[in-house]
Amino acid sequence: MARKCYADPRTAIEELVMANSFYLVNSDVMNNCVNAVIEAFQSGKDNVVTIKNAKESRSGAQHRLRWLWFNQLEKQLAGIGKGRDKQEWNLYFKHKYVPVILLEQDEGYFDVFGHYKSTCKAITNDELRDKYKYQFWDRVISTKDMNVKSMSRWLDSVDKYVTSEYQITLITPDDLKWVRGK
Repeated sequence: MARKCYADPRTAIEELVMANSFYLVNSDVMNNCVNAVIEAFQSGKDNVVTIKNAKESRSGAQHRLRWLWFNQLEKQLAGIGKGRDKQEWNLYFKHKYVPVILLEQDEGYFDVFGHYKSTCKAITNDELRDKYKYQFWDRVISTKDMNVKSMSRWLDSVDKYVTSEYQITLITPDDLKWVRGK
């Protein structure tokens, strides 16, 4: 395999930065992907397009976006009596949306959530029940169990909720816009 040599090292860096990856989770992302291929073709430069199956778990970019958003919520809502930190926002939204999404992704979670509900009913001490609930949502249910498409649904649900409940636009940096299909 021939190795490229560059007279100007900035050219090599530009080529690395210009590389695009798209997780085809919805039609918006697919359109962005097609547009990027057309732009690359029209540039007249030599380009390589690779299509491969994505890994099954949520992407690192989705994970980064999630924590950016929860940091934003922690800072913006602290002053209006919604004093959750980023971990609490994470648990709140896991509890609110993950069950339905995971059940649609994999019916095996029906037993997991069934066991959770029956255990909660069996624990009569409120303090112990709250501790069990926290540990369940913090340690048992993980967004790592979501595939890219399910994680995309979860992020969309979080975004819609925050917009409607708090009139906050969650910031998506340019380098993560493809995660949202934008």
